[in-house]
Amino acid sequence: MLRQITAMTWKELKINFKDPGVVAWMFVQPFVLIVMLSFAMGGSFGESPGDENALRVLAVNQDRGAQAAAILGRLDAMGAFAVETAWQGQPMTPQTAQQLVADGQRSLALIFPEDFSESLALARPGQTTQVMAIVGPELSPHSAELSVEILQGLIDQAALRARLPGETGLKATVQVVHTTLPEAEATPTPDAFQQYVPGVTIYGIFWIVSLLAGSVFLEKREGTFRRLLVAPMSRQAMLSGKVLPYYLINLLQIAAMLGLSTLLFGVSLGKSPAGLAAVSLAAAAAATGLGVLLAAVGRSEAQVGMLAAIVILSLAVLGGCFIPRWVMPDWLQTLGLVTPHAWGVDAYQDLMVRGYGLWQVLPKTGVLLAFAALFFGLGAWRFRFE
Repeated sequence: MLRQITAMTWKELKINFKDPGVVAWMFVQPFVLIVMLSFAMGGSFGESPGDENALRVLAVNQDRGAQAAAILGRLDAMGAFAVETAWQGQPMTPQTAQQLVADGQRSLALIFPEDFSESLALARPGQTTQVMAIVGPELSPHSAELSVEILQGLIDQAALRARLPGETGLKATVQVVHTTLPEAEATPTPDAFQQYVPGVTIYGIFWIVSLLAGSVFLEKREGTFRRLLVAPMSRQAMLSGKVLPYYLINLLQIAAMLGLSTLLFGVSLGKSPAGLAAVSLAAAAAATGLGVLLAAVGRSEAQVGMLAAIVILSLAVLGGCFIPRWVMPDWLQTLGLVTPHAWGVDAYQDLMVRGYGLWQVLPKTGVLLAFAALFFGLGAWRFRFE
């Protein structure tokens, strides 16, 4: 049985690699897509070109007066800071600001209380109003202290201008309290290459669905399966010999995409080769399993071709291959978990961005294997050799 599977696998590999167009489509096209998307969308994953030296500051303005807005305007006008008072078209809230800093999307957030303007104008003895500065761990201590000192200076200047005559001798009643989030609460945000290398790699390997399904229908049309059915070969061996070469091609695709990205662009693959191997093996299995399923449910080559394109593109978009899931609405992020793409991209980013090891990515690897088992099981159940 093993020799029969090996013979069919070798035959299928020779057929695929004999056509230069197929080879280019499998390996060159995904890599070109990685390069194009990473360079084209690089500005969306960091500071914009015009603000490359400015520290982006999230500002929550709850002040009932005008003093907080004036201070934020002066802070923004300094050029060293880029103040953001809204996120995705909505006014900034304390919860949103803290979450964005915790997620690593911004490194500094300021929260002005409701009585800020009143505290500047009426410096009552013993009364202290605090402006909260939330600092992410990726911001250096020196930069954090300097930013807080600049903000405190602006507040002190505003307090001197705002006080009533005769009260100028009082001390400032507003203090900046700065809190640094611990490392454990911070989740680094991937840059463009860290988004699109795993994203396009996962997207690319799922196109094996089209090749596998097309090859199955070619065998059926030419009567190869019917001839093999009378040979001393089990159906399990026939199906295994048909699927295995495409699984190996997927692994070669992954190795090529990750290897070239590391070699040409210095993309880090993390510190766990074992974790990388586990995720890659499971993702390739899920992609190949989906190919078996679509080949089983399709009625013709044309139908499978259209179905494969719709399924692959929909799963890739929903799973965050092109648009990062963390910028999607919460309900869409949850919906994306029904795709193997989301689990594959997240697992690769756990290794590449967050420095996780094998044990930490095993749960997501397990989910990918569950998708593979589901696809293979349904596909084998519905597969017709005639």
